[in-house]
This record gives sequence, C-alpha cells and structure tokens, in this order.
Amino acid sequence: MVVNLVDIAREVGLDVSVVSRALNPGRVPHPVKKETRELILATAKRLGYRPNRQAAFLKKGSAATLMCFVPDLGHRLVADLVYGISEEAADADYPVNFFFGRTPDDFCRFYQTLRKVPHAAAICYSPPPAKTAAWRRGGVHFTLPTMKVDSRKEILGYHHRRKTLLLLNLESNLDLAEEHEIGVIPRIEIDEECGGRKVAEHFLESGCTRFFYGTGKQTYPLRLGGYFSALRTRGIQALPLTRTIIREIAKSDERCGIFVTTDFLAIDLIGILREEHIPIGKKVLISGYDDIFSSAEIRPSLTTVHPPTRQEGRLAVQLVQKCIAGEEIGIQRLEPLLMIRETSGVITNKRENLQGMEE
Repeated sequence: MVVNLVDIAREVGLDVSVVSRALNPGRVPHPVKKETRELILATAKRLGYRPNRQAAFLKKGSAATLMCFVPDLGHRLVADLVYGISEEAADADYPVNFFFGRTPDDFCRFYQTLRKVPHAAAICYSPPPAKTAAWRRGGVHFTLPTMKVDSRKEILGYHHRRKTLLLLNLESNLDLAEEHEIGVIPRIEIDEECGGRKVAEHFLESGCTRFFYGTGKQTYPLRLGGYFSALRTRGIQALPLTRTIIREIAKSDERCGIFVTTDFLAIDLIGILREEHIPIGKKVLISGYDDIFSSAEIRPSLTTVHPPTRQEGRLAVQLVQKCIAGEEIGIQRLEPLLMIRETSGVITNKRENLQGMEE
C-alpha cells in the first residue's frame, strides 16, 4: 500500500496543506512549528511514507541532490564518514554527489561547482589549511593553521546565499579564534579534547605514575589539551617522549602512560619500545588516536581513540535536512570512544562491532 499525504493528515488530525509544508523541503511562506513538523515526520516514518524528493525540488527549479566535500585520503575514518552519509541519504531518499580533494584549490573548485549544479544542500569537511611559514618549516607547534582567504570567501558566500550548508570538524583542523562569521555556520564537531581526557583518565585508573606524550611534525592541540588538562587536575605534568626518556623508562620500576597523537606514530613507538625490551601493556601503557584499521589487528593491539565519523555522517544528513527546512542548528558535538586494547593491558581476540557501538 502506497502511503500519501492524505493518509498522514488523517493520522495526525491536521490539514493536508500543513502536512505538505512539513514534508516538502525548502523554505515555505508559512512554516510549520517545530513540534508539529516532528510529529508529522515521525508519523510519516511510522506509516512508511516515501517522499518523491526530486519532484518536490523540481517544482522549485532545483534538485534533491546533496553535495559533499570530503578529504581525498585513504583513511578508514574518511571511508566511515562517506558510508554514514550514504546510508542516511539513501534512507531519506536524497541522491548524493561526493567531491574528494586535499588542497585549497580543490575546495574552491567544489564551491564553483555548487554555483552551476542544481542541488538541495552542501555538507563540507573542514577546508584544507593555508600553509603559513611556520607550517612549512615543519617544526613542532601547538597551534592550528589558519583558513585560506579564498576558502573563507567561498564558505561565507554560499552560506549567505543558501543557508543550507553544514560544516564538519573545523575546530580540530583550523584556528577559529578570528573566524567569527564562520563560527555561526551550522556544523558538527568531534570532541577531540574529550578523547584526550579519556586517555589520561584511563592511564590514571590503570595505576600509571609517570605520563608522557608523543607527537610528529603536525601536533594536535585539542587532543593534547584534553590529555594535559585531565592530568593537571591531579597536579601531574606530562613530558614529551624522547629516546633518552625511553631508555630511562627501561631501567625504571614505575608504570608509565604514553599518549601518542596518531595511531601511525603509536605503531612506530611500539617497535622502538620492543627494541628496548620494554613490556608493553604492563610496564608501559600506550594509546594512539584515530583507530585506523591496523590498530586492532597488530599485536599487541593498540588502545586508541575512535572518532565516530560514521555516526557523524548519518547525523550530517539529518541536520542538513533541518537546514533545508529553515531550522536553526547551531553546533553539534559528538563524543569519541576509547577503544581499550592490549597496549594498555587488555587482551582482545576479535574486532569490535563499531557500527553498533556508535549507534
């Protein structure tokens, strides 16, 4: 049985015109109250209503397609983000076009495409940063890079024209201190400070008495900031990890916790500690960040922080539909998961069902 607007109107006890305004995307002359719209949407879902997205948008001279910019990186978390967007968009009957890039020019070309191609809304990962002189030197730093002027111009121009833009993960990739206009655009952030705090709390609960951190040429201030702040509440300071300190750890009886800001670096550290014959998961606990696929497969398996990007993708499609309907979204934050494995003393024999955990 095909469910239509009349069926939904009868079920909720409202006029068909109200149901139509609630279900059809885009701004309408007489918007429906949020509570009423949520009731209609829930009823439509329960009855199995399948909207004809393309027909609704064609009436307005547009298309139902969601346009998405994501990093051109062979990374499990990027794949999870794409899966999440695709799954939720399919459930909501929205076609999706993905654009992949890793340079500011790629980002600007995406926005130029948005001017030419009919679509409903845009979901956009944080733009590639402007490479300042300090960034090019590659020295260790605890600040984030800035946004390129052209990228800022494109974002603000689209937002002012359409109001149907959702941004992803700006805080963890860019310095937003002076980005007041960008800061009010709807977005989703994965709370990296929370991830760092969870690592520190896990080390403390596991009996560590000394704490260190490792980072590469690119540091992650939010991840480290959460780690440092959790330790400061106990009057503890974390020290940067060096080869000299590793040799001292090998001779010490104290239990140490080492937080490394990426899994790639943490896996390298495991090899270095093995060279020094340091028991990993007993004398030294290690946590990485990102939960790349190999983190669960190596031995010892790596404790790490899992950013829920699949959940983020699904939420992005849900929120951008609200943008299309003219609702205020603001900033939504997602809490990462701490995946405790063998490098912090837990024996595991199988890969976790992360999709179920995120949901």
